[in-house]
Amino acid sequence: MFPNKILLCVDSEDHFAACKVEAGWIARHLNCGLVMYHAAPERWMDAGPSLEDTHVDEDWLIPLVDDPALVNIEVETLSTSGFSPLIESILSAARETGCDMVMIPTHARSGLDHMILGSVAERVLRSCKIPVMTLDLGKMPTTQSDAAFDRVICPIDFSKKAEDAMHQGAQIAKQLNVGVTIVHAIDDYFAAAYPIDGIPSLDVYLPSLISEVSAKVQHMSDKLTQSFGIESDHWVESASLTSSMIEVAKKHANPLIVMATGGRDSLGDHILGSRTERIVRSVHVPVLALPNTEFN
Repeated sequence: MFPNKILLCVDSEDHFAACKVEAGWIARHLNCGLVMYHAAPERWMDAGPSLEDTHVDEDWLIPLVDDPALVNIEVETLSTSGFSPLIESILSAARETGCDMVMIPTHARSGLDHMILGSVAERVLRSCKIPVMTLDLGKMPTTQSDAAFDRVICPIDFSKKAEDAMHQGAQIAKQLNVGVTIVHAIDDYFAAAYPIDGIPSLDVYLPSLISEVSAKVQHMSDKLTQSFGIESDHWVESASLTSSMIEVAKKHANPLIVMATGGRDSLGDHILGSRTERIVRSVHVPVLALPNTEFN
């Protein structure tokens, strides 16, 4: 069953305090282990290499294991330091501890703040070959009841990797005993790319297109209900995917978005951001990004 063990990236005690209720609820209800991981800042290059073991500064992490938010969870701690870039350190730590998912808090920055400071979470999303769940530090619940996911939302573009992610989202929804909403957004700019012929007017074309696509997504929703025994519905509209996800997320107290990601790290991603990154910055709910990988 996925996940088996989660690598929770902890930057400071304050960050842990902000996300511990959500992280603890997730690990407990998905019945998986948790590794609290801290990567110490890289040393200045002129300081020379250290002869110390790379597992350092772990003392402050150890008392956090006994936090009430982590009761009944198998918890480990790990801290590393060295010259490796932060992203490489996180991925290496996941491999070393046998984690099959990375959980990383994010400030969900946007605008000039995002351009100047960047985002560790987004760099992990681009580079990670295993699933990554982001937690928005500005929207973290403070009680166990508020931490409970009440919906899984899956954007779909009819690609195989998106459908695979939707099925994984449905499996998680079954584990958590919640429903699934499948979302497909038709951007006006790309509407002409859809396969409907013989309708010359966009005013007529779009409603017909939405109706046809809705029928297809409804069929996918019905199959999820039959296959997983969960309640499922769908949302199709002519809008950007980000705005559609914002509207659907508003309908629930604490939804989880599960979506496929290409895991690219290109110049275009740096300038425009990927679809997953835009949703992380804009929707402000937990997002589980699944690379093109098989799951159990």
